[in-house]
Amino acid sequence: MADKLYLIRVDMERFIGPATLREVRDAYRRMEFGLQDEIASSNKPWVAFDDLERINRIYPELANLIKKEMLSGWGSTEPESKVGSQSESPESKVRKSKGLFLKLGFVIMGVLLAGVLELLFKDYKWQDISHMVQDTAYARAIFYFGDKYNAKFESHMDRNQKSISKSLKKRGKAAYWLPYVRAVAFSRDGTWKGVSQKKLRGKDAANAPQDCSLAAWKNRWSNSQDKWKPFLDGKILPSEDWARLLVWDENWVKQRTINDQWKWPLNYYAACMRMARKALRKTVKLEDSIEAKIFDSRLKWAISFVNDEEYGNEFEMFGGLWSLSCIESTVDSEEINKCLENKGFSKSWKDLLDRRVKLRRARIILANYSKLSESNLKNLKSSIEKIVLKDPFIKFDYREELKFFQLLIQRGGDQESLEKMFREKKAPLKFEY
Repeated sequence: MADKLYLIRVDMERFIGPATLREVRDAYRRMEFGLQDEIASSNKPWVAFDDLERINRIYPELANLIKKEMLSGWGSTEPESKVGSQSESPESKVRKSKGLFLKLGFVIMGVLLAGVLELLFKDYKWQDISHMVQDTAYARAIFYFGDKYNAKFESHMDRNQKSISKSLKKRGKAAYWLPYVRAVAFSRDGTWKGVSQKKLRGKDAANAPQDCSLAAWKNRWSNSQDKWKPFLDGKILPSEDWARLLVWDENWVKQRTINDQWKWPLNYYAACMRMARKALRKTVKLEDSIEAKIFDSRLKWAISFVNDEEYGNEFEMFGGLWSLSCIESTVDSEEINKCLENKGFSKSWKDLLDRRVKLRRARIILANYSKLSESNLKNLKSSIEKIVLKDPFIKFDYREELKFFQLLIQRGGDQESLEKMFREKKAPLKFEY
């Protein structure tokens, strides 16, 4: 009878095998995979090596190998050899002295460890650290996530989905898990089993769609295709979620990325843009629709901007979206008028572009100077007098931006010190021009 064969999935990206049980052992000894990686055999599911409960149930023949080879030394102890009693001797006195030095060494190590922990967890409150100790799955989620979303983190969240979902129903624990649940949800289809869209959305996104799941965006794109061309031509500006999102102010979105309830994407608005683009590509073949191709280009550009990513020059724009993107990417106030050469736009489009021009003029002044001169301050003051408190179409509230501009004028244009003050006070908005 042929040996049973297994396949090992490493980092959710590459595979080892097919391999026999002996070959699995040998591959581990060569450090070709780790405990967080997964194994499967024919007609059986993927299971992580460190998920002993499922290993025992699905692959009992692997359990002994994992315990002996992979978990050896993890918390294991060797029985101490018995030593007969001896009378006090010079050697025993030396051992006692060494014992004192060892105790002193432990004290010093404890102090050093406390210092290291302080550095490692300086961004966490004590109650957060306490929760890590109580919930090891949560502590591992933090560890696996690190600085960015990755396959090991996602695999860990999948393995613990049931316990995480239970924690989300408890008031004291939900806030800890939500940032990580949101990361997994919006890397896939914008959902997490048992969690409502309202909870995934949070309270800080009043101007975004109520539902930004992949399914919701597929419906929006499917039901609006007859409006795409007149929208792009600047003839209509429908009061619908898809149209609003395409003309969102990405500067506004980016300035609201300081939020401890979001790890990735940066906030709910960024998550919506990601889901909108993903759904568009699943709803329409880009090569069959010039409108879809331009929408995709606009969304890619906006997402790249919010994430501080290079977006190159491979973007296709047309009509109203071209004018809007032109305004938002212009670095010279005198060049803005070239973005408005199309005279066939409807009044609603013209009003939208006019509001965005006023904002852009103020932002250009701040982007070009860390310390504003008298003439720049005068131009800034003139620009912000024309900025609306709340955009009537996209519904974004600009009062925080206006407060920043006014404070800057009051401080004589010292933008660098004002931005530093905002960072030190850990303001919820990111004002860095």
